[in-house]
Amino acid sequence: ASVSGEIDICIVMDTTSSMGSYIAQAKKDSSAIIQKFKSEYSRSSIKFSFVSFKDHCDQELLKTFDFDTPENIEKAIIDVRPSGGGDLPEAVHDGLYAIKDLSWRQDSTKFVFVIMDAPPHGKEYSDLNDKHPDGCPCQISLTDIVSYYSVNNISLSLKECGDGLYRTGKVFG
Repeated sequence: ASVSGEIDICIVMDTTSSMGSYIAQAKKDSSAIIQKFKSEYSRSSIKFSFVSFKDHCDQELLKTFDFDTPENIEKAIIDVRPSGGGDLPEAVHDGLYAIKDLSWRQDSTKFVFVIMDAPPHGKEYSDLNDKHPDGCPCQISLTDIVSYYSVNNISLSLKECGDGLYRTGKVFG
C-alpha cells in the first residue's frame, strides 16, 4: 500500500503477567514504531492509538487509548504494568477486534502492530492449558477479525515475544 497523506497506527499489546520478562522490549519496540513513522513520514498527518489486552478472567480485559499525539500514546505504553492472565492463552481476539471502536480516519493508510507472547484461546492455536479450548468466550472469531481488517484496508503486523506462538503465526500468517 502506498503511504501518504493521513496515517493511522494502532499498537495492540498483550499486557498479562506472562509479558513481564518481555515488557521492556515491547515498550522499546512500540517506541521504535512511533519514531520510525514520525521520521519517515514527517510530511504526513499521523495519529497513534493503543490497545492493551489481558484475559477473560481479568477485571479489566481491554484498555483502549483512541487516536492521539505520539507523546500521549507513548506515555500510555510506558505506564503499562503487566498483570493478570488466567491461563496460557490470552484474549488476543478481543484485543485485535477492539480496534473497531477507534476513530480511524476514512481515507487514512491504516496499520496495526500487535505485540504478544501467547496465542489466542482455541485448540487450533495451541496445545497449551486453555480454559476456553473452543475459542474466545466472547464469540469473536478469526473470520470476524480478518473480515474487519480486510474491508477497512488495515495492515496487520505481528511482533512475537518468546516462542509461545509457534502455531499461531501459521494461522495468522
